[in-house]
Amino acid sequence: MSFGYAVGDVIAILGLFERIAIELRNYKDAPMHFKRLCAEPDLVRSTLKHVLILEPESPAERQTLEKVRAIIMHCRQPLQSMAEKMRAKESSLGHFKTTRSLSSIGTRLHWSMIAQGDVEELRKTIMSQMAAINILLSVQQMNHIDHIALQSRNIGTSQSLMVEKHANAIAGHASNILTITSRTQSAIDALAVDAGTNAEAQSKQANTINKNLNAIEKTMLGLARKTENTTAMVRRQAAFLSRHAKILFRLMQDLKELFKLLTRCSKEMLQAISRNTCMLLDITAQLKHIIRAIEAIPLHLTLDIVRLDDAHGESWALPLQACTTWESFNDMLQFVVYANNRPGVDYITHNLFDVSNAKTGKHVDQNTWEMSVKPGFHVE
Repeated sequence: MSFGYAVGDVIAILGLFERIAIELRNYKDAPMHFKRLCAEPDLVRSTLKHVLILEPESPAERQTLEKVRAIIMHCRQPLQSMAEKMRAKESSLGHFKTTRSLSSIGTRLHWSMIAQGDVEELRKTIMSQMAAINILLSVQQMNHIDHIALQSRNIGTSQSLMVEKHANAIAGHASNILTITSRTQSAIDALAVDAGTNAEAQSKQANTINKNLNAIEKTMLGLARKTENTTAMVRRQAAFLSRHAKILFRLMQDLKELFKLLTRCSKEMLQAISRNTCMLLDITAQLKHIIRAIEAIPLHLTLDIVRLDDAHGESWALPLQACTTWESFNDMLQFVVYANNRPGVDYITHNLFDVSNAKTGKHVDQNTWEMSVKPGFHVE
């Protein structure tokens, strides 16, 4: 079939239909509007495969197929858009789905809420273009049948002219026979007078009559053969018209079933929209409740500390609750900061160390410790 452009465009669109159909069949947990979309790509794909094998026999049929190509190309943009959207969601949809964690719930919910409008728009586009293609194919079949009928009438006219021509030839031969017969009658009259003189002439006339009769016989046989051929051709044309009439009837039945399917799908679509809306509202309320519960969990706990820079240059964050008194601070130095025989532990054990405020440089001892210690207190 020739559309005036590369057939690869139509094959690419067939690939898009196949890609979307495979994704929808493998999407086991698909919403109802996805499942209803599965039938339309298969129906359109089978129609396009039928269109690909058609061969135009006239300029009118070629123009009709060009219109079908334009309708098919009009389907490419919404099909490409839907395929790209489905490819962008492959990590959480269809048979490429890899997780069912909480992080993918938002993506799946967002896809279900948005893609429903996209799916319905795609279905409307596919079904409207499918109806247009079927109507154009019906018109093409009617034009083809009219063309065949015209050819049959032309054949009948030519055969009638041929029969008339042969009838005129037979009439001419019959006229010649009558003329010869009249001459024969005259010869017979003259034969009574002079039989011997006209015997040779009568023999010639008899031969001429035989030749004319043989010519008439051959003409009649040829006319009978041509009549049989004409009858066989008319029968073949009648059978051809009958087949195309049956094809047109089946096509009209398919179109009728398509309109019934559209009506039934529209009713089911409205019911599914109502059910999905209620379901989405329930899911939204549950998600809000979960978010509030998550937000109520404290992210971290903060404790007040006393910062200590020891003699080795290391900084320690000592709990303020364990350093409220000089004795508890001394224990923290001995058992935490200088534990495990760390160098300098002997000075801590014999109270041979000095503590000062890191910010002011003032000396801090057991008499001023309790008055100085506070959250964020920095000593060295």
